[in-house]
Amino acid sequence: MTMAISSAATAHQTALYNLKLQKKMILNTISHFVALSFFFSLFTACSLNNINQTACENDNQCIQALGGNFTCNLSDGLCVAIDNDSEQPDTQIDTNEEIDADANDINEPDVIPSLEGLVLNEIAASGDPLDWFELYNGSDNTIDLSGFLVTDDIMAGATLVPLPNGLSINVGAYLAIHLDPSEIPIRLGGDEEFAIYDPDENLIDSADWLEGDSPNGGSFGRIPNGNGSFKRLQISTENGPNFDNPALCGDGFFAETETCDDENTIGGDGCAENCIIEPDYQCEGTPSVCVLLCGNNLVDPLEACDNDNLGGRSCATYGLCNGTLSCNDDCSSNVSECIPPPGPVVFNEISSDGGLDDTIELMNITEQQVNISNWHIIDDGGNSYYFPENTAIEPLSFLEIGKTTHLVGLGDDDAISLRNELNELIDRVDWMNGEGGIVGSTYCRIPDGQGPFQQCHPSFGESNE
Repeated sequence: MTMAISSAATAHQTALYNLKLQKKMILNTISHFVALSFFFSLFTACSLNNINQTACENDNQCIQALGGNFTCNLSDGLCVAIDNDSEQPDTQIDTNEEIDADANDINEPDVIPSLEGLVLNEIAASGDPLDWFELYNGSDNTIDLSGFLVTDDIMAGATLVPLPNGLSINVGAYLAIHLDPSEIPIRLGGDEEFAIYDPDENLIDSADWLEGDSPNGGSFGRIPNGNGSFKRLQISTENGPNFDNPALCGDGFFAETETCDDENTIGGDGCAENCIIEPDYQCEGTPSVCVLLCGNNLVDPLEACDNDNLGGRSCATYGLCNGTLSCNDDCSSNVSECIPPPGPVVFNEISSDGGLDDTIELMNITEQQVNISNWHIIDDGGNSYYFPENTAIEPLSFLEIGKTTHLVGLGDDDAISLRNELNELIDRVDWMNGEGGIVGSTYCRIPDGQGPFQQCHPSFGESNE
């Protein structure tokens, strides 16, 4: 991901630099003024204009050389004293201006530090015993990390955690920082993101990885080291440069000489015995998952359909009652000709990954209260849950129940139906592997109550839109 550089930090350092320069000029002015006072006391009979023979091209040169009471006479190129009764030139420095910084600061080097070149270089999301991330300083300056912030949630309003005090990183150095929960309460996951910010909360750099990208004993790092793209690395190199995976076909790690690696050296599965993608296949991830390209009439793992082959799906798969399901050119299902269910109550959102308690949400899509006493939910395995007496859903409202209540196990490839007290089918939704069981997401209708099902962020008890 492209690194964002902090303009605020650079502006602050530039202002400090200008302040130091101004202070030096003032001290120079004072020093020259004292020297000139002594000089004038020895030669009181001489005119100041005659004594001074300092050459100049502009007023600033006279001010720096002789003090604020001199200006440059452009006709002869010499500095002359200013008549105190005349108007002072605009270039004169006001020595009464308040200066907040310590005068001793003028001894510091006139360097304007920059954050350009500071990057996230490596991340170990399966660290033992602690997860860690590594910074690399490719800039020309040592960088003080005081006040820098990190997060594992790159969203507006996310919690930013400060780094421990006293950290800095030298020029050309690597710094691995362990995520000790007592100091940095962040635990990285297999499908995660991570970012670092400067003290003004400007993004410095970030990384986003999928399950398996940061394996045990390995890491997720930049190749080429320091400036390349992130990739899955077989061996982590904490506090040192990253090295690409050795080109060992069949180990499941993607090397520069390979276009795929599916953990075997058998051809005919999309990844050839020399770890090159075979014709008519596309391969993604590490280890590689290879599927036939869309348009071959075969429904592969990454496809919902292919041409006229709908993969066993129908309008009911997406919670729609009837109509005609078709296949888009990208091998995704087209539900535009499917008809929404009439209600009065429909499945509106479900979770089948277990992490969200296999929650099921119903929605009353009418403007009247609906009593669902003795209605029941049943899955394709025959497991059912009956709603108790006096259970009702208010108009245009939601009712959600978790697995601890309904006891209906929802799998990655499953279906559930809603039936009334007469066992009449009210609504049904089924989903394929990879649609309803994605960790951290749900399967919901958009728009609420009538739209087709799709993956979305959890919103139980609220609108899905």
